[in-house]
Amino acid sequence: MTIQTFLKEHEASILDNLTKLLRQPSISATGEGMAACAEVVARLMRDAGLDTKIHPTPGYPVVVGRIEGDADRTLLIYGHYDVQPPDPLEDWDFNPFGAERVGNRIYARGAIDDKGNFLAAVEAIRYYTEQGRRPPINVVVVIEGEEEISSPNLLDFLKAHRDEFQADALIDLDDCVQPDGRPKIVTGMKGICYVELSVRSEREFHSLMSPLLINPAWRLTWALASLKDADETITIDDFYEDVRDPTPAEERALKRLEYDGAEWLTDAKQQRFVGGRDPDSAMHAFFFLPSCNICGLVGGYTGEGSKTVIPKKATAKIDFRLVPDQTPQGVLRKLRDHLDARGFTDVTIEQLGATPWYRNSPEVPVALALRQAVDDVFPEGAAVWVTYAGSGPAALFDEALNIPQAYTGFGPVGDRIHAPNEYMTTDLYFSAIEVMVLAYEYFAQLDPKEG
Repeated sequence: MTIQTFLKEHEASILDNLTKLLRQPSISATGEGMAACAEVVARLMRDAGLDTKIHPTPGYPVVVGRIEGDADRTLLIYGHYDVQPPDPLEDWDFNPFGAERVGNRIYARGAIDDKGNFLAAVEAIRYYTEQGRRPPINVVVVIEGEEEISSPNLLDFLKAHRDEFQADALIDLDDCVQPDGRPKIVTGMKGICYVELSVRSEREFHSLMSPLLINPAWRLTWALASLKDADETITIDDFYEDVRDPTPAEERALKRLEYDGAEWLTDAKQQRFVGGRDPDSAMHAFFFLPSCNICGLVGGYTGEGSKTVIPKKATAKIDFRLVPDQTPQGVLRKLRDHLDARGFTDVTIEQLGATPWYRNSPEVPVALALRQAVDDVFPEGAAVWVTYAGSGPAALFDEALNIPQAYTGFGPVGDRIHAPNEYMTTDLYFSAIEVMVLAYEYFAQLDPKEG
């Protein structure tokens, strides 16, 4: 049976499996539904024919499934079942965990990031087992529950189970296609340092005391204003001293993409990129420069009407995206030194997450196999990205297992990951399953030691 025939005959059950997973909440930031979702993932993996176990960690469980194949080589598949909080709920047109279908769209938090992506790799295994066949290679599927909080327990888990995860390469499905419809083959990621800055006082006071008492909201505002200037240059002392310039080959790879990010301006209804950057410099910054972003800002009274107070506390959540050769620890230290040098010793810093950067060659066999599979399924072919502007656990797998890695994903253009009305399309989901079947086949044919 061809994969196309399989998809046609099993369309209802494939979509039913995806719906079951999307309807199970799994918010790692709050803990909602996490254990129950691990059980759903394990059930779907077992149904696909994988020998599956749920492993406890100090945080949320990791689900691991494995199946033996015909060739003596092993591919590791990584994904995560945790999702971002659906807030703000009032901006959703659908139940965030309803998996409602409208035409070929399925709306749900996690539809792309990452349930709809990793489940495609599992359904590709079911293609073989439904026919009583083994896949062409050994496959080990590792699905964690803490990616959205920077995978704090993954490294220790991988090291503790290193012998079980001996593999020739890894594929991570957690992305969307380019605006031109081409799925990306990504072999690098930025790191992240996620912090919370806070300023506190003893209690709230009447605002008539503002000529006399320190206002935590103003202190935090001034501290934040010291981190970046109007042209988006990060002004933390010595922040860029560890930044490695991209190689000429990496610069050429960026030019070959012919990607200008214009669709993001359209989506945001903005006329120009931040800092007045032209498309070339904006894309250079997007791929190769670090960033400093305020994710959330809270202080004092924000309800309806008025309340005249000096807030007791003001808080900001900030993520720094890191490039070679920055480290989360180095950025944290520079942030503390920068604030202290400007008199902001009252600003406390709590690190909420940290993941190092990762870079790999786009010519390693796993990337070539994945690229060939995408080229066969998508008429436009694959787009090769030497790095991704977002972050993930690639460096953790590199440290623990030291195997080549490649990343892709099949979210639609404008999939709204991390935002209200996130959605997957059924056509791209079925294409993802087809790509993974071919990726297993092509990886079986390549020498994993080459490249």
